[in-house]
Amino acid sequence: MSPHQPLSTAQIEALEGNGCRAEKWSLVVVADGFDPAHVRRVRFVGQVRIGALSGHVEVEGGVRLPAGLADATIVDCELGDDVLVDRVGGHLANFRVDAGAIITDVGTVVTRPGATFGHGVCAETVNEGGGREVTLFAELSSQFAYLQAMQRHDAELVSRLETMVADVTATVTADRGLIGAGTRVAHVSEVIDVNIGPAARIVGAARLCNGTILSESGARTEVGQGVIAEDFIFAEGASVEDGVVIHTGFVGQGAQLGKQFSAENSLFFANSEAFHGEACAVFAGPYTVTHHKSTLLIAGIYSFYNAGSGTNQSNHMYKLGPVHQGIIQRGTKNGSFSYMRWPSVVGPFCVIIGKHLNNFDLSYLPFSYLTEEGGESLCTPSMNLFTVGLARDGDKWPTRDRRTATTRRDQIHFEIYNPYTVGKMIRGETALNALYEETPRDVD
Repeated sequence: MSPHQPLSTAQIEALEGNGCRAEKWSLVVVADGFDPAHVRRVRFVGQVRIGALSGHVEVEGGVRLPAGLADATIVDCELGDDVLVDRVGGHLANFRVDAGAIITDVGTVVTRPGATFGHGVCAETVNEGGGREVTLFAELSSQFAYLQAMQRHDAELVSRLETMVADVTATVTADRGLIGAGTRVAHVSEVIDVNIGPAARIVGAARLCNGTILSESGARTEVGQGVIAEDFIFAEGASVEDGVVIHTGFVGQGAQLGKQFSAENSLFFANSEAFHGEACAVFAGPYTVTHHKSTLLIAGIYSFYNAGSGTNQSNHMYKLGPVHQGIIQRGTKNGSFSYMRWPSVVGPFCVIIGKHLNNFDLSYLPFSYLTEEGGESLCTPSMNLFTVGLARDGDKWPTRDRRTATTRRDQIHFEIYNPYTVGKMIRGETALNALYEETPRDVD
């Protein structure tokens, strides 16, 4: 931003002639290139710094509009060169608005003192009863979150991780928020304590409170119509649109949430997709996919997962409350209207079909089919090894990586066969051989 200087007498007279007012004109400073003709019906409160207003901004349809300020109350803000601030129904307060940003047709856009922008909030993932919390911060990766949630028995590790997050939270805590260069915020009712990175598109959202929207020119983040988000962090290239409601959550790079999906205390890492259904206390590792209205994911950890229509789980025996959890290891699929009762463990690349009313542990039987026959669960080990779907999965995931950010935080290993899965195959073979030797021959 260019150097600033106080308004001249002629500039003040021109501003007042355009219907502008200020508590103290001496607190309003402007850069070279400031043109008072571009400022109309604006009330300035507190210290306001304004950049040059001589260029244009581009909105939808390739339409170019002159930069300027109109019909707004602006309180203690720093406005960059060639911004457009127009039709602010409430007030724009305590923000740095970088060059080329657009804020139009909004309600209240404000940062309160000591805002943390979604950092330091604990999401109660995996288990609704608590004990597997993940603390939100902008640089969160699936690996960091996994250590926080699933290694709680290592008190020293967890303590050090929490210290790292606390240090980051301390550095971002501020009395002034950021709306990055080239960002557009339009038709939004309320934005409170939200940092927004460059080139983001926030259009039509209902309410955003206490969050961070990371974005960059090569990985634009989009927040669309009707979205309500509180205590959140959206990573670069994420898309959250079409009436999504999210409370205490993280949406990773290239992840997409939409079509009235709702989520609470849930994390969605790189390239996940969540539409129509709902999630509660979910740790959705990379490539977790749920696309159906009647699907509920609750109290579990997933990755490379595909939830069929009507998939749901139970996480409590009613007198005890929601104290149970599920572990769905990578690559599993659920058939339509499948049901699982927690606690259960599903091994890698399994297929679950039917309703399973008993708890089960397939952690050392990867590539299994679990089906329901006469109300009982039947496991067919290694059946999924022979399906074309498995080969297709191994090929499709790398090609569907939507991450274009400068830094890709989730470390993703795409290969189906690796020490993790093959180690389980060896253990499974040992267990099955032992079962064969020990089982009487007259048993089915």
